[in-house]
Amino acid sequence: MRRPMAVLAVLACFAVASTARAEGFDNLLYGLNSLLTFPADPVMETVNPPEEFESFALHQVTQPMAGLVTGFGLGFYRATMGLFDVVLSPFWVFPILSPEPRYAIIPGVESE
Repeated sequence: MRRPMAVLAVLACFAVASTARAEGFDNLLYGLNSLLTFPADPVMETVNPPEEFESFALHQVTQPMAGLVTGFGLGFYRATMGLFDVVLSPFWVFPILSPEPRYAIIPGVESE
């Protein structure tokens, strides 16, 4: 009776471990993608600032400057969360922390 229960326990561990490895690999891919693409955030937020900034006074001048500031903030956030995703990827219980990727340069990285 002990042997079949032990075999079932080992099979259950292997089933959970394969799912855990897949989730950890997803975290690693998201983190690497975030670390590689965070420099684009300040540039893209300056070139294409959010529409919310059109309500600013003299928005032709202030909109790109505000986009640059928010781009640096988003880039810092993306790089920090990407680093956390890479470091925490062996611990599969953590969800993906990186924001939705602006560019998916690593195959297999898709936004949810």
